[in-house]
Amino acid sequence: MTVAHGSLATGGTRSELGVFSLKEGTVTEERLGGNVNNALHIGRDSSGDLRLFVSNNDKTVKVFSLPSMTLITTISFPVAINYACLSPDGKFLVAVGDSNQTYLHSAVPNSGYQRIRTFSEANDSGMCCAWNSSGMCFASANQDGSVCVWDLRSTKVLTKLRTTSNCACRVVKFSSGLTDLMAFSEHFSRFHVVDARTFAYEQVCSVSEAEDQHDISGLSFSPDGSKLYTCIEDSLLGYNVDQTSRRSFPDGNLI
Repeated sequence: MTVAHGSLATGGTRSELGVFSLKEGTVTEERLGGNVNNALHIGRDSSGDLRLFVSNNDKTVKVFSLPSMTLITTISFPVAINYACLSPDGKFLVAVGDSNQTYLHSAVPNSGYQRIRTFSEANDSGMCCAWNSSGMCFASANQDGSVCVWDLRSTKVLTKLRTTSNCACRVVKFSSGLTDLMAFSEHFSRFHVVDARTFAYEQVCSVSEAEDQHDISGLSFSPDGSKLYTCIEDSLLGYNVDQTSRRSFPDGNLI
């Protein structure tokens, strides 16, 4: 499920796709064919048009126009794709899937999506990817417990972080605005919050007592970056981000 730019989209294990307009109150439902819809992403391309990206187990990312749900193009990959997302300026697309590779595409209106670079820093499948608010850095979260961050202007990895127990990393997100944070979740019990200005400081947060283990099913910053939310089996947990301290480049806790 994803929500952005006034639309909410949901996907299913049998290629079901539903899009709900938060403004108009309309619902569009389709079956795409193919296989499991692994992830959905809504963003504006560089021409300002709204797009829905559907990552599928059939080794494709399908790109739809919103709100018309017209299929614009289908991007093919050598593996099943677990997540794809557009840069904030709409000029680049990054995707990860059932290999250790992170795929970077140019996204030019009327010219399609062309692969321009492939990165192979992880040792296992990619589970999620994300862009920072400036669109200059992107990150991948991987099955081997690594989080790899690249600067768009370089082919070398900017930094590489790991989960505490080397368990799978499921989700990675950047905050918006001036807080400049990156967060990533472990498969269970813990999530990490990282200073995305230098990547030199990291805070590890537990969602439960040490003797209890809870699968983490999601992680997201609020649009203004003031809060961080994470989900476990039966609860939605919210955390406040100390925005005042973040603007002054502090030491100490990030949330």
